[in-house]
Amino acid sequence: MKYNHEFGECDPNDQGTGTVGDCAKLSGEFKKGAKIVYNDGRPGHSSAVASVLCVDNKGMMVHFEDRADTTYITFAERRWMDYIELAD
Repeated sequence: MKYNHEFGECDPNDQGTGTVGDCAKLSGEFKKGAKIVYNDGRPGHSSAVASVLCVDNKGMMVHFEDRADTTYITFAERRWMDYIELAD
């Protein structure tokens, strides 16, 4: 099922493309306790590591190691999701 970034919902007519927009893949890929890396190439935003605190069907709550607060990232937020990978 493809995530519709424009409307913030899953498109039930899509059979999955393996892209960042795949709802099932994203909600299953990111697990509580996993480490993620954010890297958009900007200074200070290179290889920022975060712990996944919780995951629901719309997004995940993370805590970046260099910040005191937590951040909720929805799977529809391309400005985040296009630059996030699971850490090795």
